[in-house]
Amino acid sequence: MYQESLDYNKGNRSGAILDTYTQLPFFSNLNILLDVKLQNDIRRYMYAKDTGTPPYSGGYGDTPKIWMDKYFIIKSIINEHEGREIKKRGKK
Repeated sequence: MYQESLDYNKGNRSGAILDTYTQLPFFSNLNILLDVKLQNDIRRYMYAKDTGTPPYSGGYGDTPKIWMDKYFIIKSIINEHEGREIKKRGKK
């Protein structure tokens, strides 16, 4: 399903991830697939963004690399979702 979404989105990973997530309820129970750690990462991202505080104490160099990778993935998916919502509202 992800590969088909990736092909449909012409290699746009954020769009493919968002499309795959949107289609999952048709094929499985989302409660089984939702990862508690990932949900916590999304909460941390949203809190840091909304409050303007860093997700980890210290400066940029103190932030774990894995968090930086997760941050950019979460950010790109949220931006893709918001872009689609804006397009959808513009068509109405």
